[in-house]
Amino acid sequence: MADFHDVRARIRETSDEPQSDGGGLSFWIVTAIAVAVGFTVVMIAPRLYTVQRTAALPAFKDVRTESAQAVHVVDVAALVADPLRYADKSADEIGRIADSICAPRQPDNRVSIADQSEQLHCLLTEGLPRYCSAIQRSKITAAIISHFRVVEHAAAIGKAEVEPRVLASIEDLIRAGYILKPQRDDIGTVAPREIRERFARVVGNKLPCPDPPWWAIWK
Repeated sequence: MADFHDVRARIRETSDEPQSDGGGLSFWIVTAIAVAVGFTVVMIAPRLYTVQRTAALPAFKDVRTESAQAVHVVDVAALVADPLRYADKSADEIGRIADSICAPRQPDNRVSIADQSEQLHCLLTEGLPRYCSAIQRSKITAAIISHFRVVEHAAAIGKAEVEPRVLASIEDLIRAGYILKPQRDDIGTVAPREIRERFARVVGNKLPCPDPPWWAIWK
């Protein structure tokens, strides 16, 4: 009988003890999964919203290009309308203004030979005092050489030639003294023989620019 009572007592004590940790472990697993899901939602949802919002907005590049073009058009119109746009300006300042006026207008930067001829003619005739600067003379010489090469390559596969008004404008710069012998020699290295001989017949005047100050030799 004592053994029977001992067994009953042990059963009663065992039934009063808490259950094993299996239920607690399940609770913590569920909690961890919930925290992970919540963290994922918090991290991903704003990004999804940002991507959708960004896709709905115009591209920054497009906005910047359109704004720059609008401002550029307004500035050019104002410059062209101003007869004193070159007054009291240095040669390099005149060059920057002339470059703005002569800049190509194609939004996709596709420039044909005709477009390049138009731009080069503008550079050859706009703001001529700019060519009192050696840097500006070098720039227009490079532009002329580049155009001659483009026309030469185009002529190899089709009919193309330098426009007569471009040649006449180059002659005018030579005659006015803005294109000196070093620039003429550089142009002659790429110009066709008939054009090179044509330029050689042009007599250039003295460079129509004020003499640099005496202290400029120290620069």
